[in-house]
Amino acid sequence: RKEADRIVDDLEKVNPTVDAAQGISGDGSPAPLEGIWRMVWTDAQDVLSLAASPLSTVGAIYQVIEPPIATNIIDLIPRAQALLPPGFAPPTLVRAEVTTRASPRSYMPTLIG
Repeated sequence: RKEADRIVDDLEKVNPTVDAAQGISGDGSPAPLEGIWRMVWTDAQDVLSLAASPLSTVGAIYQVIEPPIATNIIDLIPRAQALLPPGFAPPTLVRAEVTTRASPRSYMPTLIG
């Protein structure tokens, strides 16, 4: 986890986008985060706990940003399916979607909540 945090910090230093949260509130200004994003790493406990189920595991997590709306999409697959070679059994997928209004956090405007 410390290594991942260090890498994120290093990437943040070379990010050419000064205010990535710009336009996230839907105020009409360009929104650099607008689009579809796939989560590849997180330290958020609510997300990490999804993989703790004995019955299912996380297939993928996406976030669709359409200011001011953010939709989290979580694909869950049966744990047994994750252990099998691809194509061995018909794929089964449960997709959960959570939609919320995105806005910069008051205590740190570069974070979005």
